[in-house]
Amino acid sequence: MSIWLIFFLTVFTHLSFAGCRVILSLTAIHLEASPFTIGVILSLLAIVPMIFAVSWGRFVDRVGVHGPMLAGIAAIFAAMILGWAAPRLETLFIVSTIAGSGFILFHIAVTQAAAAIGMPEQRVRNFSLLALAFSASATLGPILAGFAIDGVGHRGAFLVLSSGVLINLLVLLRKRV
Repeated sequence: MSIWLIFFLTVFTHLSFAGCRVILSLTAIHLEASPFTIGVILSLLAIVPMIFAVSWGRFVDRVGVHGPMLAGIAAIFAAMILGWAAPRLETLFIVSTIAGSGFILFHIAVTQAAAAIGMPEQRVRNFSLLALAFSASATLGPILAGFAIDGVGHRGAFLVLSSGVLINLLVLLRKRV
């Protein structure tokens, strides 16, 4: 596996996740949620993953990176499809929890994969490329989410942003990491 595959997977997965954060907040506002409710929805992106991050890290160490990367990407995809299929305020709580959990599982696995590629002296380059992938997608994801909401509405934006993780699912199902 190459660092460029990791770069590609990271850009599209994080792009979908970063866009999901924007879609969640703007959809909750559109559904007339209170500021407290919006805060809870967005905090669920991080609370559940924070609780399980250490055990998931140990799990990735035991089983390798391919399965957890695939599971993380599939979870983000499932969350986005759920947001598209049932765009209700109650659903946003579930979407947030699943998307955040899937992303942290992917993040742990992709970091492990970047560390394992090449010789030890190549780790600096690998982590630099990984950081570039995260920063590029952190910029593009919210922009794409805003344009998607303007173009196809809140519900359709979930579907548009799910395309990034769908591409990654197809790639990972064909390639062994």
